[in-house]
Amino acid sequence: MKFIGCTLKQLPAHLHVEAAKEAIRINPANAPARGLAMPIERLAVLTSKYWGAKGVKLTVGFPFDNPEQALRSRILSHMNAWGKWGNVVFTETKTDPQVRIARTEGQGYYSYLGSDILQIPKNEPTLNLDSFTMQTPDSEFFRVVRHETGHTLGAPHEHLRKELINRLDREKTIAYFQKWDGWDRQTTIEQVLTPLADADLIETQNADANSIMCYQLPGEITLDGQPIVGGEDIDVVDQGFVAKVYPKTTAPPPTDPQVLFTIKATADHPAGQRIYLVPPKPILKGYLIECLIPGSTLHDVGEGFEVVGVSRSVSLPHINWPAILASIEKVAAALPPGLAAEVIRGLVAHLPLTPTQLAIVDALIEALLGRAAL
Repeated sequence: MKFIGCTLKQLPAHLHVEAAKEAIRINPANAPARGLAMPIERLAVLTSKYWGAKGVKLTVGFPFDNPEQALRSRILSHMNAWGKWGNVVFTETKTDPQVRIARTEGQGYYSYLGSDILQIPKNEPTLNLDSFTMQTPDSEFFRVVRHETGHTLGAPHEHLRKELINRLDREKTIAYFQKWDGWDRQTTIEQVLTPLADADLIETQNADANSIMCYQLPGEITLDGQPIVGGEDIDVVDQGFVAKVYPKTTAPPPTDPQVLFTIKATADHPAGQRIYLVPPKPILKGYLIECLIPGSTLHDVGEGFEVVGVSRSVSLPHINWPAILASIEKVAAALPPGLAAEVIRGLVAHLPLTPTQLAIVDALIEALLGRAAL
């Protein structure tokens, strides 16, 4: 398979100043260092294009060829891979998307940088995935989609670090990209051989040859004959970078946790019993499980639970029905029927389940109660 390099698309010169003003409005930290005595056009070029510490929430569309849903979802999932470490969310829309993806053959892979995408006319793409289909190898989704998304997040090419450029044979590099990508001399100089300004190196101190933002460059164009391996996926340095530039926000724990449910003594569970609970870990946030059976204790509740007397606090990042159902089934299998029904009823009491989901839970509880009555 032919290797297709990425072109970091540049705005036309007449948009540089306006784009810089917009970038600074969105994120004041994008502004060049104060006190630089140079024309405004040059200052505009030195302006970074990051979205700001509040994070990235961008809409994505495929308005040019309307690919199948499976392909759109697959691309979007790789774009959102950055959100595992940073406050980054891409959401598909068909109405005025901010990130507009094309798959135009022969145009290569490209993206505009960060907030520059807002300057692109709405009838033009901001990102191109040349000829991508569901048959494109999975490795290319990791390498290309995540790389281009990095540009949309404001990250420049990592291989433009001085220490990496200094490893390249200039003329061999120009000949290589002319052969494989059809780039003329000036394009290769701009995309591969022009080092980043120090102002662009805002979060990572040293060059990372394994970064997803770094080209894979063969040993035939390096001075020492050793390849620059480049990145095939978001590496640990990339992860730290996005976590620092776009830090995730965490809600403070509640100061007065609510009691989610209470376990009381029953005929099956007299005082002094060990009560084993296996509630779904991702369900509950800032609640207490309260055990009022004298002398009894709670066990096997899972990671992240803090013992407070006979109660444990638990955490809930999100609602996940498959995980909830799987955990409910574990409760049903692990506990005596009567207690299992009580625990499950308490678990779902505060969850925004759909009528269908509630019907499933109710049927399970009824079955458990029937077994307990035998």
